[in-house]
Amino acid sequence: MIPPPIPENEEERLSALQSYNIMDSLPESDYDNLTKIASEICQTPVALITFMDRERQWFKSKVGVDLTENQRDFTFCAHGMTHPQKPLVVNNATEDPRFQGNPLVTGPYHVRFYAGVQLIDKDGFPLGSICVLDVKNKEISESQLATLKILGEQVMRLLELRKTITDLEDSKQDLLRTNNYLKDYDHIISHDLKAPLRNLKHLAEAITEIYGEQLDDKGKKYLGLMNETATDAISYVNGILNYSQAIHQIDELNETTNLQKLINQIIEQEQIPDHLSISVSDQLPVVFGSKAAFRQIFSNLINNAIKYHDKKNGWIKVLYSTDETHHNFQVSDNGKGIPEESLGSIFSLFFMVDKEGARNGKSSGVGLAIVKNLITEMKGKILVKSTLGAGTTFDFFIPK
Repeated sequence: MIPPPIPENEEERLSALQSYNIMDSLPESDYDNLTKIASEICQTPVALITFMDRERQWFKSKVGVDLTENQRDFTFCAHGMTHPQKPLVVNNATEDPRFQGNPLVTGPYHVRFYAGVQLIDKDGFPLGSICVLDVKNKEISESQLATLKILGEQVMRLLELRKTITDLEDSKQDLLRTNNYLKDYDHIISHDLKAPLRNLKHLAEAITEIYGEQLDDKGKKYLGLMNETATDAISYVNGILNYSQAIHQIDELNETTNLQKLINQIIEQEQIPDHLSISVSDQLPVVFGSKAAFRQIFSNLINNAIKYHDKKNGWIKVLYSTDETHHNFQVSDNGKGIPEESLGSIFSLFFMVDKEGARNGKSSGVGLAIVKNLITEMKGKILVKSTLGAGTTFDFFIPK
């Protein structure tokens, strides 16, 4: 008996095998079906799909044997790794010096015939084999050997698919962990950053109220700047939190949502001036998706239209249409409009066309960034048209 040689790139080969996480995995019918086909096509009582570890050969699938693994030095398949691109065929093991005295030949298994094809990954590493065995001397035809090669290729396709699915599951778990870390980060920002900013703002207000009469104009000016800076910083922190929370909302549990009811609720919660009217299509659909995401989208668009109106007879319209593939929404107004040179930037985080021009003076520049992200995550698209001084129209389309 001649022990099989160890490949020069053995450590790299073992690393490649480990990357598939296949060793000692549970039985899978897809692999079992291939061994059954190999046994039938080659007319042998035994067929195996095996993988070669450092010291053992493990059987992923088997027909005709009770073993689950074998010592590597005794295996026929390990000899096939010497020239992995060529099938190894042994017609009579008792006459082959490599296997004379091999326990598989001289012992109770009486192996005489072997034909195997190496399972080679995309980098050229032989990971194992699909093989057939018999207790009697045997010849294998060219068509049978060609079929065995095809079955080996199918095993590798299954193996690659299995690896891809495993990698996707690992990526999903990584994303879930990242989301949890981000939520913890949100809490830290909310508690540890907003609190001192609020304290700074309240301190400036308290000093102005208590010692205002003792301060000169310059002192009052500096306190006013301190108050204004703290207010702006709080607004930016709130913007970061809103943006971060919004990108998580698309993953929230989907549910059936009546958009007619949802948009009416959003409008009821807004402070709308008497000279501004809002009309809503009475054809809004019931949709299945993230209710939180739809709330954020419509709330931001309607709120922006309210904040940046400047007409005595102002109006906001929410329209809806549908086609075979999409829900089509439009939110338009006759407000200030957006300069043409700013249209390409309005969906950028913290971008503000007119910070001082908001009706209530409060804007963090994150609303439209949230809207764009949510619509994109929903596989949709949003477009904007605007004429300075005449108004703005947002059209967005969500797949059904």
